[in-house]
Amino acid sequence: MRRKRIVAFVANRPCADINQVRRVFAANQKWRHEIVAYYLFDRPCIVGQMLSRAFGELCNQIVWEHPYTSVPERTRGVPADLKHMRRVIEKFDPLTVMSFGVPEVEEVWDGHLILGPHPASRRVDTERRLAQMAVIAHEDCEIVNGSPGHEEISEATKVIQETWLPNEQHWRKA
Repeated sequence: MRRKRIVAFVANRPCADINQVRRVFAANQKWRHEIVAYYLFDRPCIVGQMLSRAFGELCNQIVWEHPYTSVPERTRGVPADLKHMRRVIEKFDPLTVMSFGVPEVEEVWDGHLILGPHPASRRVDTERRLAQMAVIAHEDCEIVNGSPGHEEISEATKVIQETWLPNEQHWRKA
């Protein structure tokens, strides 16, 4: 399997009949991450709209996954399935993992990690923070593609790091 650059975990309850969604997931585990992406970006969904707005075409290069194996009625308060997250990371062997409101990812990944808010968060700075995550993710893709001059953290990334809210970890370099 071709190595994906970024795996992203985002808790999202698809905007569709929950029983139908569960049947689709159960019958198509082989294409699970494509189904997650479909329900994020090809169906009307505020989470997908926010991610598309921030990440643009990069959305197509990211493996999108839920932090749990089943599709819950509600995502708020549902604990992440650490075994599932480990399996996803092992399967895709990413260079970077992004987490949108799923802090448990730190328990299963000690490599390059980009943490940020859930896209549907009602915080006033959510859109700005998603845009900052996108800048870092785009830079990571350039590093992977071998673009010269990206061995060091870029000036843009340094500025982004300085703008994160105090007492919150959003960046870790492996």
